[in-house]
Amino acid sequence: MHPYLLPLYGLLVLTTAWTLSSLFGLYQNYQKARQFGFPIIINAVNFQNPFVVFLGPRVLPSLSRIPFGIGSYFKHISVDWITDDRYKTHQRLGNAISIIDPKWLRIFITDASAIEDVMNRRKDFTKPRVFYQPVEILGPNVDTVEGATWQRHRKITTPPFNERNSALVWKESVRQAQQMLTFWLEQGKSITGTSADTLTLALHVLTAAGFGQEYSFSSNLQAPPAGHQLSYRDALNDVLRGFLPLIICGPDSLSKWYMPKGVKAVGLAVKEFKQYMKEMVTRERQLIEKRDSSNHANLISSLVRASEDGKSASQSLDDDEILGNLFIYNLAGHETTANTLAYVITLLSINPDYQDWIYEEVTQVLQEAGSPETWQYEEVYPRLPRCLATMLETVRLFMSVPSLMKIATDGPQPLTIDDKEYLLPEGTFVVNNFAASHTLPRYWGSDSLHWKPKRWIGTEDNITGMKGFGEIVKEAPVRGCYKPWGEGPRVCPGKKFAQVEFVAVLATLFKEWTVRPQSRPGETSQQTTERVQAVLNDSRLEITLQMRNPTSVGMIWERRSERLQG
Repeated sequence: MHPYLLPLYGLLVLTTAWTLSSLFGLYQNYQKARQFGFPIIINAVNFQNPFVVFLGPRVLPSLSRIPFGIGSYFKHISVDWITDDRYKTHQRLGNAISIIDPKWLRIFITDASAIEDVMNRRKDFTKPRVFYQPVEILGPNVDTVEGATWQRHRKITTPPFNERNSALVWKESVRQAQQMLTFWLEQGKSITGTSADTLTLALHVLTAAGFGQEYSFSSNLQAPPAGHQLSYRDALNDVLRGFLPLIICGPDSLSKWYMPKGVKAVGLAVKEFKQYMKEMVTRERQLIEKRDSSNHANLISSLVRASEDGKSASQSLDDDEILGNLFIYNLAGHETTANTLAYVITLLSINPDYQDWIYEEVTQVLQEAGSPETWQYEEVYPRLPRCLATMLETVRLFMSVPSLMKIATDGPQPLTIDDKEYLLPEGTFVVNNFAASHTLPRYWGSDSLHWKPKRWIGTEDNITGMKGFGEIVKEAPVRGCYKPWGEGPRVCPGKKFAQVEFVAVLATLFKEWTVRPQSRPGETSQQTTERVQAVLNDSRLEITLQMRNPTSVGMIWERRSERLQG
């Protein structure tokens, strides 16, 4: 053989081997899927394939639109196909479908009772380590571990999420919302950085209530402190933006000489963020040594004090576990609420009637409460069901993590779907498809895809603590169809934290102000609304769900009295 043909021959051999291996994997998974009797969707490429991960968001949407049915072969490859699809595939094929590729068999379910069952059987359906272990960027954490280890993490990390902490979350959220609004008004123009600004707000609420570190809204726009190349905000944002290469390459490989400049920047952000976390831990340990108990019992104090006071490994966290939990709470408590706030501000901008609806509640509840600085959490928060309903409806349609994968553990597990029991072999992946269950018309009605906060409000007489209009937030129409914070033993510990933060920000922003989208030259109000709605619908799943092009929409804030006069 000619030596110049050797590389080509080698490539041919590798391609052939990869093709045969893929076909064999598909055949095996197809045979496994047949036993369930669910409709089967076949993907020729593993959803974890680097080309799918990096190029999928740019390429797959176009490929899925190829006519004559060809595009359907590309629709379900990437992990975020459910974001655009909502309930359509399930409505066409059923409440349970098998999706196979050369490596994995996953069963996607949207039956409410089946979802409820999977979520509550913590020992029978666990989180698959193969998918969650990469999130242990700084160490194991309450979101990635299972069994007795999870119980230990949960016991130590949940105490700070109490009513005393909720009062602090409320106070800091109001303060940050006021400063954010002032920042917007000082710009005196259309605001295109709403998403970035809500990230800053959420970060500062988290650092104050979770870590005992207070910042003004604009403080992180200043130079980094001594000993740092990045501000805390920029370090965390860069880590989150570079989450994909971080997961694939691992934190130790990001700064290698051969890595692209953008990847090296993520490596620097990881180093900086880890340094910030270690400094917070060190400060807390110094307070413990001084027997200083004056600081508020927050997340970091709980983690460090538990690790110091624990009499055995079963009652404490090691340093890696402390850093791991600090990272996951930064991720969960920062990005999720921030993106939800960005969505709701954008939604309210094109739904002025709902701004009026919120204003009606806020003014009645707060008319004698004084300035925002004097609003008391215990008195005000329980009386704002419309504000909370607005959040519930927003996360129904734009849930931060629109699916959750589990794996059948400890032997075959029975699961009832559509009143029929199936026995799932150990190791079977089950995906709760919340994007579908949150929008299925049989649960939510013919307007299931419409943003309608009023669907969450009911009225009763003499409701304790619900003065205002005598309204109350209703439960979801069917148990199991709505799971934005999970359910059962592993329900999100920060659920109340997020709800209090959201309600405080909404009440602060819309008590005296209104928002509208900036129209483009020659654009009618209807066209503006349609354009903004298209930006909302054009969302992608990175770490959490977020709009692809939020800066394409400018927001104009006006005092309510001025809008009415105009």
